Amino acid sequence: DVEGVSFRIQDNITGSIIDTIIITSGVGCFSTELDLSELTITITYLESPIAPSLDVIPDSLLVGQTAGSSANISVSSNIIWSVSSDQSWIDITPASGSDTADVTITANETNPTINNRSGIVTVSGDGLSEQVEVVQLASPAYLEVSPDTITIGQDSTSAGEILITSNISWEA
Repeated sequence: DVEGVSFRIQDNITGSIIDTIIITSGVGCFSTELDLSELTITITYLESPIAPSLDVIPDSLLVGQTAGSSANISVSSNIIWSVSSDQSWIDITPASGSDTADVTITANETNPTINNRSGIVTVSGDGLSEQVEVVQLASPAYLEVSPDTITIGQDSTSAGEILITSNISWEA
């Protein structure tokens, strides 16, 4: 609560008091305008009676290995907040908000490896910060050879060509 807060507007040249604004009690939130000849001054005083808060759950989540896989986090707060990620494969919707909202975390590409990969999503505002670890599941190992069959002549200079696509190490 606000008790005994006063604002005094004083002329710097003459020293005379132009106006005094006093609040004696109550939760502070007021605004007033002073018209001084051709100059208008707006004074706004806001007091937040509630400490800023920010809570994000869960603190870790899994998304599937394919592009478009997503999961939600829940943000509960009484502040304006923004969300960012340390990985380019993570998309965030919405990227900012206020109060309480669900935020969708989406993998914007398929995990190209046979290992899980992770990134950190950070929700922050008003000096507060919460982090969520996002893990994208591994893709299954694959080894593709194309074409399935090639014919090579008897001559030692005969050659054939194949295309190998894989997300694992291989030897020929």
